Amino acid sequence: MSKCAEGYCQLCSKKQENRVDLLEMKTYGEISLKETPIVVLGCGHFFTAESLDGMVGMSAVYECNRDGDIVGLKDVSAQLASAIPKCPDCKSPVRQFVSPRYNRVINRAVIDEMSKRFLVSGKDEPKKLEQKIEILEKELEQSREGII
Repeated sequence: MSKCAEGYCQLCSKKQENRVDLLEMKTYGEISLKETPIVVLGCGHFFTAESLDGMVGMSAVYECNRDGDIVGLKDVSAQLASAIPKCPDCKSPVRQFVSPRYNRVINRAVIDEMSKRFLVSGKDEPKKLEQKIEILEKELEQSREGII
């Protein structure tokens, strides 16, 4: 007999009325864990894997068959991820390594977010330097006029 998942055991949990299926709006007590496993996020909220798969964008990084089973990896190098996935209830970011099922999606989003920040700062720094050069050129011109 397996150990009871503390706080999330379907038999003894007090969370029977929690909505876990975002597609069919089913509660924890209404689903079959053998057919529909749940995923617990770092914030403590939990949902069916099927609900979270759609919400976090698993289909953007994995090739899936008609049944929704993962059959391969997609090339994600051509476009940036839209955003870091968030919990549907509390909007906390889904953290890396808390839910290993979503690590590829989350890692991609984190790397893409860092790339976006780098690109933005890469545009800002030259502008700041250009402004400093303009100020120095004006000061140089003024000092030349004072000498002449």
